[in-house]
Amino acid sequence: MKHFPLFFRFDEMVLGNGFVAGVRVDGRATAEVQDDGSVWIFGVYPGAMAEGGPDLSTAFANFRLMYRRYLVDVAVDSRTFLEFRAEVERDFFETSPEAVAEWEEARRLVRAGHEPAEPMPRDTSDRPLRVAVLNLQLQPTENMVGDDSLPSVAA
Repeated sequence: MKHFPLFFRFDEMVLGNGFVAGVRVDGRATAEVQDDGSVWIFGVYPGAMAEGGPDLSTAFANFRLMYRRYLVDVAVDSRTFLEFRAEVERDFFETSPEAVAEWEEARRLVRAGHEPAEPMPRDTSDRPLRVAVLNLQLQPTENMVGDDSLPSVAA
């Protein structure tokens, strides 16, 4: 099967203008294996994202990095945490009916017995979509203080 549905979870921490945000998304994407064996991942929730790589794990790492860069860009452009949260929440749910239909059709095919191009764990739940954006109230006392002693020889 060259086209298959994915569930994914990202947990990110982003520094903004006067705030630190924690972002968790439980999203959906569609992976497509190309004729040359490379893989492209297309975001459904969040939509309007696509990234590829020579294999599924690299494509997924690139997809995650793209989302992280998006979060950093939004954080830098947002004047407040509330502005940041509103933008991230709105963008997460912007998708196209075609992308949703492709994901649902790919899932129907997997449930009918078609196997993805790569062996993967299966999730038969109806995992809900989620985007949670939290304003983390970090304090200087939470900074880690290292032990500056000399290293020892492992014997």
